[in-house]
Amino acid sequence: MTKKIFLKCYNFIEKYIYVLAPILALILFLVLSKMNNIAPLGDKNVSWCDLNQQGIPLLNQFKDILQGKQSLNGNLLAGGISYFGVFFFYIASPFSFLVIFVDKAYMQDFVDIIIMLKMATAAFTFSFYLKKKYPSLDGLMILALSIFYSFSGYVMMYYQTLTWLDMIYLFPLLILSLDILIDKGKIIPYIIFVTLIVCINYYIGIMAVFYIILYFGGTLFYYRKEKNVKELAFKFLISSFIAVLLSMLILIPSLIDYRASSRTISITDSIKQSWIITPYETAIPLVLGLTVLIPFLFNNRQKDQKIIKLILLALLSIPLIIDPINKMWHYGSYQAFPCRFAFINIFLMLDIVALLLFEDKDEKANKTNIIKWIIGLSISAIFIIFSFIFEQKYTANNMGSLERYTHSLWGNLTSFEALLRYYAIIFVVISVIYFLYRIKTIPKKGLGIIILCFAIIESAFSFKVYMVSAAHTSESYRDYYEIVNLIDDDSYYNVKTNTKYNNVNDVGGAGYNNFGHYTSLTPKSYMDGLKKLGYSSYWMEVGAYGGTILNDAILMNKYTLYSGKNDSAKYTSSKYHIKENRILPLGIVTKNNLKEYETLGEGNRGLMQKSISNALFNNPDLVSVYDYTELDGIIDKSDSSGIKYDLVEYCNSGSIIYEIDVTNKTRFYFEAFDKYNNSLSQSINESIDVRMLNYNLAKTYPAQNSNGFVDIGEFKNQKIKIEIRLKRSIECSSLSLFGINVDELENIIDNTNHADMKYINKHFEGTYEAEDDSYMFLPIAYTKDVNVTINNKRVEAFKVFDGFVGIKLEKGINHINVSYSKAGLIQGAFIFVLGFGLLISYFVLQDQKRLSIIFENDKLKTISYYLVIAGSLLLLIMLYLFPIVLNIIGYIK
Repeated sequence: MTKKIFLKCYNFIEKYIYVLAPILALILFLVLSKMNNIAPLGDKNVSWCDLNQQGIPLLNQFKDILQGKQSLNGNLLAGGISYFGVFFFYIASPFSFLVIFVDKAYMQDFVDIIIMLKMATAAFTFSFYLKKKYPSLDGLMILALSIFYSFSGYVMMYYQTLTWLDMIYLFPLLILSLDILIDKGKIIPYIIFVTLIVCINYYIGIMAVFYIILYFGGTLFYYRKEKNVKELAFKFLISSFIAVLLSMLILIPSLIDYRASSRTISITDSIKQSWIITPYETAIPLVLGLTVLIPFLFNNRQKDQKIIKLILLALLSIPLIIDPINKMWHYGSYQAFPCRFAFINIFLMLDIVALLLFEDKDEKANKTNIIKWIIGLSISAIFIIFSFIFEQKYTANNMGSLERYTHSLWGNLTSFEALLRYYAIIFVVISVIYFLYRIKTIPKKGLGIIILCFAIIESAFSFKVYMVSAAHTSESYRDYYEIVNLIDDDSYYNVKTNTKYNNVNDVGGAGYNNFGHYTSLTPKSYMDGLKKLGYSSYWMEVGAYGGTILNDAILMNKYTLYSGKNDSAKYTSSKYHIKENRILPLGIVTKNNLKEYETLGEGNRGLMQKSISNALFNNPDLVSVYDYTELDGIIDKSDSSGIKYDLVEYCNSGSIIYEIDVTNKTRFYFEAFDKYNNSLSQSINESIDVRMLNYNLAKTYPAQNSNGFVDIGEFKNQKIKIEIRLKRSIECSSLSLFGINVDELENIIDNTNHADMKYINKHFEGTYEAEDDSYMFLPIAYTKDVNVTINNKRVEAFKVFDGFVGIKLEKGINHINVSYSKAGLIQGAFIFVLGFGLLISYFVLQDQKRLSIIFENDKLKTISYYLVIAGSLLLLIMLYLFPIVLNIIGYIK
């Protein structure tokens, strides 16, 4: 009776494995969530780092796009930069469309559900792959390997970038489609999944394509004596070419955005300067959870396929240790998250284990074997119980060391050693179990149950180390998102903050136009322009805080968000209030040739304010830049190459002193800045205190998160003394104290010349009658996507002040229309249609006998074969030999 029940259950698992794998993944995630008070069954969520800074706000912005409030292109939630490239870099997932059903205030908890669903989908696709690839593989083993895959270290550590999880569930289908091409000659599945994986996230998807080229080239070479390899090479090239053409619909516009970003660097310089060893304390833990399965590699079955896959696994393991090769896999550099391709390592390892186990047969259930099995299973049960208790106690006693990654984005030697100690014990346990299995003391079906138990234990361990340790409540997030729909204003405006709250993307996430933006695709010119206007910026992040009253006026920062309550504020929520600022009208018009102000240069930012005032208003008195009146303990060594102040010998600090007689109402600002690049910090950081009346207005300025202008305050009819205290000698490109005449600015706001511009239906339109040639300044980000027509004729939009839009107006009446169309989209669509037509032609023409000269041409197939082999070899050289040679050259020089 018991045997019958067991066999029924086992057959049920075998039959419905595709359904059971994702269900088990869901149940496991929910149970672990409930046990650790994590959403969706708890009060905490697991979002942190990039998920907080980018993923969640971008999903909130995407919700606005789905609701028609914003556009996929020309997204004014980030100054008008393209959202197209950002979408296909970060959130181009079918699961992202679920945000339409979620209130923004609960998005931080909802991402836990998105993560869970993607993990369950990965369990489904991997179980589907295993069942199709290895039909006789034990159903329980498929369940176990699917849980290892969906709860892998890569998933646990890198879930912060949500679309990388889409790569996890798409990759098994991509490999299966390639196997279908190899085994059956069918190209459609391969074309579909190559195109999908590249379009959903081209950055990681291209890494998957690298692997495909190596895998296919290696397979062809290994089986080069087989009859059909040359025909397969031909089909591989044709289908890959078609997939490339289809992908261009997304790739061309996306790569235009990528090339315009601050992220692009010199590949050769990056690799030359690289340290030889990858940060292994972070890289190796990505795959460390598979330590449990290492003993299963010691199996002599399936020698041919095993050799190919082991070679590939070895190749993929090298960049886990050698950083120049690791960087080459990342197209030259990475800031954090090393070895972003490591999901392929995990897939390969699990695939090899499945390959080696699927032909194992159970011995007959005679009396002798049953006794052996009882002994083996009893010992295994003891080991499972021990491992479960060990995992509980080890995490409880060592979490301080284990959770290092979620507190710093990097592992260290302490956390690495703590992981090694844990997995060493588990490895010993599983080695004993594997030995028992090899001597036939554990039956095949029993092994599946045992490995499934260890998969669950490993999932619980990784979940605690990488998710629970990052968990926090959403209270502060929900408090912030109370500002959604708080402002009741139908005019066009931007919102800034007086300092950094939450993350810079959250102002846009809340639905307000602003200039804050942080993704890898922040345009370089836009970032430089905001830096020069004194808004805080570092790495790829542009903050919607800093600047001056002049900059706020021309950029139409009509509202400023502050924390706390204020009864006099225009709008208030429970934790925040919003004040209204006076701004200039939309579409400032000047007779000055704004084309001469494409860039503000890289010098004194105070003088840049004066340059802006002269360019837009012909007003030399609006901004005043002041010279210091006294140096105390400092020697001024500045020259035409830049600012340099040296402390007097034996002095620990010194002061630059400004004494100013203020008559007109003036707003004062101080600034210090060095290089216009995307470095994480500047050499002058934390070197300055800005003081007045012995009060620190800015201490340890500039800082990583606060390097914009320091607002000293507003003064009139009094003498003021401002002290700039240096803590060490400094060199920089800009250091200045300047003031803005408040009354003069109010006069400019009331009387400035401007077009009658409005923002309607996702475009700007308006009218201006010009007596002579004139120029209009539009406070939106300059990109190649901006289209301008005047009187229905296309005219040039040009760059002003490094990152904004200028338009030349005609003499007479100008009917102005400014809209967005994605640069490269038309070209991409044309190539896509070409690819689709080629795909149709392939199927129509391959059966035409008169075209057999093409499809049955042995020379063409031979050429294809050698092209694939040569391409794989060239890629191998570029990924593995080229970076090592470059690195050696760098060290020699």
